[in-house]
Amino acid sequence: RCMMLKVTKVDFLNSWCKVAGFRAEFLIRTLGEHCHLEHILEHDVAKKTFSDFLDAEYASENIHFYEAAGLFFASYLNKSDSSNLKECTALYEKYLKVGCEEQVNISSRMLKSIELILKEGKKPDTVGRFPPRTLFDE
Repeated sequence: RCMMLKVTKVDFLNSWCKVAGFRAEFLIRTLGEHCHLEHILEHDVAKKTFSDFLDAEYASENIHFYEAAGLFFASYLNKSDSSNLKECTALYEKYLKVGCEEQVNISSRMLKSIELILKEGKKPDTVGRFPPRTLFDE
């Protein structure tokens, strides 16, 4: 037997789409090969499969950095600028500094931008907290 569930668009968006796993599952199934990496990373099973793939390719530092940067972003507003700066510096030292053990591959432009902000204390052209919450967004 098949049963149809009728849900308004507003109810669907307000209820189901706020559940990250459901949203990811829905988008992966709907978009298929056109889904985005962020949908894979929001889905527990797909993320585990992707993580296993990265391990096999000796590239697991990428998922480690992604998760660490996500934790930084999620807790940013609850911490002081000095705490955020310490965490940014630790992320830089562990994942971005040339020659570090888990170095991820990012563009030289992005690396230089992060180094200017962290090492030289150069504030971006925006007004607000330092370091910026978007430091690792690219």
